Amino acid sequence: MKQIAWVKVIQNKYIKRCMSIVGIVIVLLGAMLLYHITGLRKNEYTKKEPLLLNWTVVSENQTDTDVDLNTFRFDNILTDKKTVYLSRTFVDKGQFQSPVLVVQTHNAALRVFVDGECIYSYGLERYDCGKMVGSGMHSIAMPKDGEQHELMLEFKANGDSYVTRMNDIYITDYATIYTDFLVTNRVTYALSVCLLFIGFCLGWL
Repeated sequence: MKQIAWVKVIQNKYIKRCMSIVGIVIVLLGAMLLYHITGLRKNEYTKKEPLLLNWTVVSENQTDTDVDLNTFRFDNILTDKKTVYLSRTFVDKGQFQSPVLVVQTHNAALRVFVDGECIYSYGLERYDCGKMVGSGMHSIAMPKDGEQHELMLEFKANGDSYVTRMNDIYITDYATIYTDFLVTNRVTYALSVCLLFIGFCLGWL
């Protein structure tokens, strides 16, 4: 009998609306609290060494040296079926236990070379078949020996890559790479959870 009475209370429209509103408020407050906490501790999760200076950029018709990726534009050289090479030296400074190179691509195939040897490849088979390559964040293990190495990135655009700048290339630790990604995109995840819960509550009413 008590169980039946409880079901009737839940089925009451007024009670359902109140419970939904309370649930939405709790989720919103939780999302705001999570955003605040991760924001305060962002520097703990996002230890990285940006690789923005001293690049050499080689494209079909030009070579640019001593390039600063903060200001260099790629929208005129990384276009359909064009290849662009970025190269510079890399030295492991011992600040990361397992250093990884993080590179983001937009509709482009990627190959990473260290001292002339290809250590990572993405999207070449689809590129050669004329299929869409896609976009994403790539994590590539780097040498940890304290010596200087020659690093080269090869980008092959499959259609317009929609890249203006490549100012998000950096070295970080493998152990923190996923927490770094979550913290960086915490606004998107918080909003997604809130919208999902709000949609559930509206559908329940």
